[in-house]
Parts: sequence; C-alpha cells; structure tokens
Amino acid sequence: MSINTKWFEKQIEASAYKSVRGLARHMTSRSGGVMDHTSLHRAINGLRQIQIGEARQLADLLGVPMSLVIQKSGVPFGKRDNVPE
Repeated sequence: MSINTKWFEKQIEASAYKSVRGLARHMTSRSGGVMDHTSLHRAINGLRQIQIGEARQLADLLGVPMSLVIQKSGVPFGKRDNVPE
C-alpha cells in the first residue's frame, strides 16, 4: 500500500494551516525543534516514512484519528494475514 498524498494535501488545505509549511511550523522534530517543512513534505509525498510521533502530531493538528493518518500513510493497519489471534 502506498501513501495517499492527495488525502494529506486535502486535509492540510482544509485545516487552519493551509500548507505543508504552515503545518510544519506547529510540529516538533525528534530533536525538539520546529519540524523542517521539507522533511514533512517528503513524508507526505512518500519519499520517506512517516514516523509514529509525526503521525500523532498530524492526527492532533488535523483533527483526525491517528489510525486514519497511519492508514493513509501506507502502513497496513488492523488485522494482518497469517497472524494468530
């Protein structure tokens, strides 16, 4: 499954942040500083994997469930095949 870039773009555009750059200003990097907008842009465009902390922040800032952010980022979410219950 690949990242749903269009979904992320639509959510960001509909949010108060309006752009990846605007959204990134409200996110923190792993080092605790402001997230670089190019890093977020690369994640949303599937050029790097979205990290769990980023998914949490995206969910909070966009007002959507974290499970939806994870699903739209291309990570299989939920029941997996061949996994005992």
